[in-house]
Amino acid sequence: MSRALRSKNSIIICCEDKNKIVGYTEARIEKQMPWDKQKHAFIDDAFVLPKYRHKGILRKMQKELENWAKSKKIKY
Repeated sequence: MSRALRSKNSIIICCEDKNKIVGYTEARIEKQMPWDKQKHAFIDDAFVLPKYRHKGILRKMQKELENWAKSKKIKY
């Protein structure tokens, strides 16, 4: 995760409730295969505390990741 914090090609999105992190997701941009010239965004990790699951939190964080990828003109 520390590498993602230093990279322009990575992002970590957190969800908070009362100043407590209750979920996060991490994504990165890279080429999928050597023959594929396009870059793609990939979700590396995602987690939501059990108490906060089934409330649409991960879906909202994924939408933010999609917006981030689109802002960089990357396929998601």
